[in-house]
Amino acid sequence: MRKSIMKKTAVVLSALTALSAMPCVTASAQETDMFPYAMFAASDADGAITINSNWLTMNGSIASNGTIVTNGYANFNGKKTENAGEDMLFIGDKITDTYFGNAETVDSLDLSDINVFIGSPVDVAGDAVLNGNVNIMSSVKADYDITITGNVNNTSNAVIYSEYGDIVIDSDNVNFSGILYAPLGNVEINAANVNLNNAVIIADTITINSYSTNANYGYSYARFAGTESESREEYIKKYNTSLMEKTISTTLDTFSQYYTLTPVDTGDFSHVNIMNMIEFDIQQYDVEGIGNLSIMKAEGMAQMTTYVLSPYDKDLPLLSVDYMYNGDQRVSYVEYYDLTPDKYSDEYQGVLASFSGLYEDYQMLADTTPSSAWYDDLRTVGLFKTSDFRADDITSQMLFDSIQLTMDASLNLHDLDAEEKAVKFALVQEYADNLIDMGGIATNMFKMAMGADATREFFNSVFFGTYRNQPAE
Repeated sequence: MRKSIMKKTAVVLSALTALSAMPCVTASAQETDMFPYAMFAASDADGAITINSNWLTMNGSIASNGTIVTNGYANFNGKKTENAGEDMLFIGDKITDTYFGNAETVDSLDLSDINVFIGSPVDVAGDAVLNGNVNIMSSVKADYDITITGNVNNTSNAVIYSEYGDIVIDSDNVNFSGILYAPLGNVEINAANVNLNNAVIIADTITINSYSTNANYGYSYARFAGTESESREEYIKKYNTSLMEKTISTTLDTFSQYYTLTPVDTGDFSHVNIMNMIEFDIQQYDVEGIGNLSIMKAEGMAQMTTYVLSPYDKDLPLLSVDYMYNGDQRVSYVEYYDLTPDKYSDEYQGVLASFSGLYEDYQMLADTTPSSAWYDDLRTVGLFKTSDFRADDITSQMLFDSIQLTMDASLNLHDLDAEEKAVKFALVQEYADNLIDMGGIATNMFKMAMGADATREFFNSVFFGTYRNQPAE
């Protein structure tokens, strides 16, 4: 099990054996083909590499699939290639095996002091934050963001690797030798003086803001990186899994801020296999004072998460969210369904008005059109968006906002009495039954794999939780 590290005093993660523990990178031990760039950005955006520096000296080649923007005096002793059309170099397994085989593994890393010292490799499950006069004589890996702030950052012969996030170094003076690697994120350096000596930076985007920048191509690290990439498909798939798990955790935390969540045993429906192609992991929760919450995570030929909140105790619309991951492309649906006894009441219209802001808040995401279905007339609010992995922070926030808006609206609604609950229940039950009888994209898939009767049992027991919320006679 991973353990947390938080210390307020100067921190030494191990004895000062870091340099002797560093892997020896030699031409005979690594590929003879060297990574050709001191800096490479895989993004095709304008300014994928942006260096805002009064004085820039680049001793080595630099390339971007987008454009390269510099401000001030810039001296390039090497090739400067824009619109390179080159694939990202994925070397996560190589880095992990070489530099983090004996690393200390922790859930989070948050170190703040006058002096912060990293003397042996550390592998962080979440974010890593280092604040102070930071000296890194070993290597740091984090699943997500790595943030280094303070007056001075000295990093020698190290690998700083953000698996799925960004690397931000914000110090008065930065002296770095090694590799900065963030294949899906941004490497950002803010400092008065930046000295990159024997260094390689590989990221989706690179941003440097400084008075002076001196960058020297790191031959030994370029030799280590090589030119042979691991599978992009597998790397992105692993990222998608991590993102889905992280999003589910945050979703549950968001609900828990409002109401008590009680896990429900889903029995035989905890895992559902669809024709040996897609495996669903299914969770169910009782949301006290609201109703039923179901969460599905799919892995296999398709990756997706589905969230359904079925209200029974408040006159809220049913909330259905589907996030589909196809490699680094995403399709995101957020839908509210009018399963309510009196959709024209002032109370309910006020609820709908509070949701309408979602359209404006997420208009920056491209729209997509879902297939038409019999339940379209029941949909009162629907966001259907398409994006790529670079917008994951935005699409995840769209999910969290939809939950928060729903929960905020619930606080202003009265608790349904017995008669109102019976009517509300009947509407949800009718919707669930019609999905079985008239079909839907996901419903048809379950019916094909499980049969109509088992699908009906799954819907009533878990997905909508009608059995658990049936009014007393």
